Amino acid sequence: MKIAAFDIGGTALKMGVMTRDGRLLETARQSINDSDGDRILQAMLSWLAAHPSCEGIAISAPGYIDPHSGLITMGGAIRRFDNFAMKSWLETRTGLPVSVENDANCVLLAERWQGKAAEMANFLVLTIGTGIGGAIFCQHQLINGARFSCRRIRLYAYRPSRRTRSSSLFNE
Repeated sequence: MKIAAFDIGGTALKMGVMTRDGRLLETARQSINDSDGDRILQAMLSWLAAHPSCEGIAISAPGYIDPHSGLITMGGAIRRFDNFAMKSWLETRTGLPVSVENDANCVLLAERWQGKAAEMANFLVLTIGTGIGGAIFCQHQLINGARFSCRRIRLYAYRPSRRTRSSSLFNE
């Protein structure tokens, strides 16, 4: 079975075709910015049209995501994805099953599946890219929290031109 895989980041959309055992058969990359939500969706549809042998779709995206419904309640820097039903949007247009998960959770699950954490019962992942995120694996399970945001590091402030104490970091 071939799966179309998409990793939506803050600066690039990474696309691939992979097998169920994790082998990458083909990859591509398209530069994006945080206002490119519609362009991201079009690029995904174009990739799928060019790869008709894919039987499913897997999406890694930033923000708060309900992996059961595929609803992105907060899309990180990509405001177009705020309150966006990614799973149903793609399933309607392609007829393929779709899985949508938070990007940090995807890193964690990949490490648990085929990486350094394959035998670990408890570990965490910190992701640093355009944004900062994290994921927690505790007692052999991914921890999501009530609103799928229990471990998100949402924002931080840094101004090298100003002297800021950590206690006043968010009081501006």
